[in-house]
Amino acid sequence: MKEPIPSRAYRLTQILNLDETELCERGFLFVQKSCLYPTPKGQQVLDEIEPLVNKHKDDSVFTGLKLNLVDDETAF
Repeated sequence: MKEPIPSRAYRLTQILNLDETELCERGFLFVQKSCLYPTPKGQQVLDEIEPLVNKHKDDSVFTGLKLNLVDDETAF
């Protein structure tokens, strides 16, 4: 039996190791009709990092990964 494919929003929480609230506050997810969706910034993260995570099949490889998606002056 095939493993179910997680939603894009849930996948983002797995990759970045942050909960949905933190990802919404940081601009990676948004809520629409009680569902979570990646923002363009969240989609960019998924497009760039998910292939690497899928290749290694082990999310722990990316623990502590620094993402340069905002200026250093911008606080998360």
